[in-house]
Amino acid sequence: MSTAEALAPDMVDTMTFYTKREYFGELNRRFAAATAGTRILLMSMNFDPEIPEVAEVMTNLEGAAQRGADVSFGVDAYDFMLANGRPGPLFYHTELPAQLSPSMQRRRNILERLNGHDNARAVILNKPAHRFSLPVAGRSHIKAAIIGNYFLVGGCNLDDPDYIDMMLGREDASGSDKLYQLMRSVLETGSARKALGDSDQTIVLDDATSILIDAGVPDQSLILDESLKLVDAAEKWLTITCQFFPNSITARHLLQAKNRDVAVNILYGHLRHQGLIGGTGQLISQLIERCHLPADMFKDGLTRSQSRLHVKLLTCDQGIEIGSHNYVRAGVRLGTAEMTLRSSNVELAGRARIFIERAIQKSAVMQRGKQPALQD
Repeated sequence: MSTAEALAPDMVDTMTFYTKREYFGELNRRFAAATAGTRILLMSMNFDPEIPEVAEVMTNLEGAAQRGADVSFGVDAYDFMLANGRPGPLFYHTELPAQLSPSMQRRRNILERLNGHDNARAVILNKPAHRFSLPVAGRSHIKAAIIGNYFLVGGCNLDDPDYIDMMLGREDASGSDKLYQLMRSVLETGSARKALGDSDQTIVLDDATSILIDAGVPDQSLILDESLKLVDAAEKWLTITCQFFPNSITARHLLQAKNRDVAVNILYGHLRHQGLIGGTGQLISQLIERCHLPADMFKDGLTRSQSRLHVKLLTCDQGIEIGSHNYVRAGVRLGTAEMTLRSSNVELAGRARIFIERAIQKSAVMQRGKQPALQD
């Protein structure tokens, strides 16, 4: 059993945390149990069916469709615009061409098989309006799943199961209804921006908990605004995770929290996991931030020997945000649709902190078992 699988899901009230492997396992379990009429919606920024764990998820999703479940699957065009760091078919075209690489053809085959069922639909979202569009602009960064009255939100794409990532699941008929209607409209229009309009939205789940959704309007983000308020509200401790060191306005607010004697832990991924272009950009960004921030704010970065950190979590003694947003301005400027669950449940916030710290520790052990230690 993998280290990720060994981490038991942690529950507060009706909300459960999942590692990425556990998320895939939960999807498989629920898809396999789905019967005729069960509503299923799955949304990801990308999916790679060449990875066995992802192929299993997609096989179970197809199986649910074959049994008559009402299946909706949406993947952003990013996956077809930029593939393994190279331009993909939707960089050169606005629709998929007849001839594709074997990898892209496998993706298309899955979409076509799903669309072959009257009770299923599979959509490439936010296709480019013209050739040579910027792959990172106008994207849907949303990752979500709805099976019946159970929904999951967080940072997990349908790719490498060993990335350090999290989802949060909740049994909630009313919340699932509202979220399903909104996400289904995204699939029906094929565009997050068309479906969501110009206004960021809030789905209230209970007195303490809401789902926040950014519509993808450039330079507008309800999620970022609320995350900065949460940072400003922290009194004793705060943990934030990010693929890269959170810069700019986010770094300023984190520094202010530290200056209020809040114990601030910034868990961020290693530059080597960002690729050549991304890693170089993040190196420059970190060098700039090191000119303004105390050195100990950089102490909790992951090592290159650990798994890639992808989880988007902001948790403190006043509440929690978990979702797809990186809590920085970069994606906001580009007009990115995002989704985050926000709760003032402080017990949930505390357990999320423990959950991610354990996941990172387990990742370090797992990676040491896979390969020789690397010098940092």
